[in-house]
Amino acid sequence: MVKLQLALDLLDLKEALRIARLTKKWVDIVEAGTPLIKQNGLKAVERLRKRFPDRLVLADMKTADTGALEVEMAHRAGADITTIMGAAGRETLSKGIREARKLGIGVAVDTVGTSPREVLKKLRVRPDYLIVHRAIDRDRGSYGLEGLKARIPLAVAGGITARTAGRLARRAEIVIVGRAITAAEEPAEAARKIKEAIM
Repeated sequence: MVKLQLALDLLDLKEALRIARLTKKWVDIVEAGTPLIKQNGLKAVERLRKRFPDRLVLADMKTADTGALEVEMAHRAGADITTIMGAAGRETLSKGIREARKLGIGVAVDTVGTSPREVLKKLRVRPDYLIVHRAIDRDRGSYGLEGLKARIPLAVAGGITARTAGRLARRAEIVIVGRAITAAEEPAEAARKIKEAIM
């Protein structure tokens, strides 16, 4: 079954926790988004872990260097999964993924700022999944899933709505949604519609 990941790309930790609570029934992975972590530190991950012990918690660290160190930091904060940038160097990717294997934490490699094909050429160690990510600042055009052959599970992110989620779920194992839920008047209802669209 395709999983729904809620990207809490907010600054206000209380609001992020409120939305996570309202949408919990429909969400499989709760993501402490990069803005949330930058504003609140890894306390954001710790709070999500404490509040949602029965959900996977992802720390969207977007690590670009010091791969092993930042993976360890995410692990200590209680994350089940962390992210490394696909645009990072081969060594950062390899060291981060190897450290994750040692610690028992998952790693998602994020392709934002580069192409999935370029990232796949660089990978020496297999991550848990590849996030095919259309940047928020771009918000138009293809996700790059077309014709993509990867032996790694795929996630897709960037401007996804209830209208587009079902189509994207045909190619991905995880659909990552932020604003279509967090900015909705009724976040729980928005999450329900998206979850039903990807089932």
